[in-house]
Amino acid sequence: MSGHATPWQTYRRLLGFAKPYRGLLLVAALGMLIEALAGGGFLLLMSPITNNLVNPEDINWWMPMAIVGLFLLRGVAGYLTDIGMGKAARSIARDLRVQVLGKYLRLPGLQFDAEPVPSMLVRLGSDSDQVAQAAVDAMKVVLQQSLQVLVSLATMLWYSWQVTLAIFVLAPPLAWVMNKVAKRYRRISHRIQESGAELLQAADQTLSSQQEVKIYGAQRSELERYGALADTNLKLAMKVEATRSISSAMVQLIGAVGLAALLLIAGHEAAAGRLSVGHFVSMMLAMMTVIPALKQLTNVQNMTQRGI
Repeated sequence: MSGHATPWQTYRRLLGFAKPYRGLLLVAALGMLIEALAGGGFLLLMSPITNNLVNPEDINWWMPMAIVGLFLLRGVAGYLTDIGMGKAARSIARDLRVQVLGKYLRLPGLQFDAEPVPSMLVRLGSDSDQVAQAAVDAMKVVLQQSLQVLVSLATMLWYSWQVTLAIFVLAPPLAWVMNKVAKRYRRISHRIQESGAELLQAADQTLSSQQEVKIYGAQRSELERYGALADTNLKLAMKVEATRSISSAMVQLIGAVGLAALLLIAGHEAAAGRLSVGHFVSMMLAMMTVIPALKQLTNVQNMTQRGI
């Protein structure tokens, strides 16, 4: 990929590999939409359920059946999503492997002297899987969790637009966190790719010349060299884990601030008689579904940047 291309331009290029499988992706997107709407239906259903629990004489016995029906619908929709996205991702990985090998076969012989074979094998193997993940699996998380956030916010907006608008002040800090995480993932992922190729190259050199290594008693030096490269790869992998953990903690903290603000504002609205107990519970549940969805949206940067 060009070093001058922005992450979005590069990702758009990756999405081009998914065009032959638009039918599968549309089925998966329909499953995500149904799943999100079923989740929103459950949030809306919590309001009358809570109000009926406060007044037991008004209990409607159809509500338990509605809950079972909604979760059954979510299960079917989730199956459609997983099958569609899974087949598309594996098909893209297969296509990439064939295209990369075809390109290698058209290269002049000098190119094979300039680039080690293990590096080429990495592109045929793990790199193809990472690109497929960036093009499809990341798309799944983005669409699925974005729909979940939109449905939850729509539920909150339905009950109280004042409370919902107050929550939107959290958008700028969330955008800042996601932007910083994206830049760091992109930088570290490129170094991890290079480190993985160096590990394979070192192992290939050692095993290919294992007789010479034994004759000259160079086992210890070869192990130390390979161990140093493995340590570098480990440090980079831990940087990715640390970035993921810190970003998730920051998103959860921002979400907790939003939840606290919701408690204060919604409590004031309820005290003024503008918000029932059921509406308050539904809004709380909606906000609690937004927080893990935002956490996953932040972590999706790791998936896309590794592929990019």
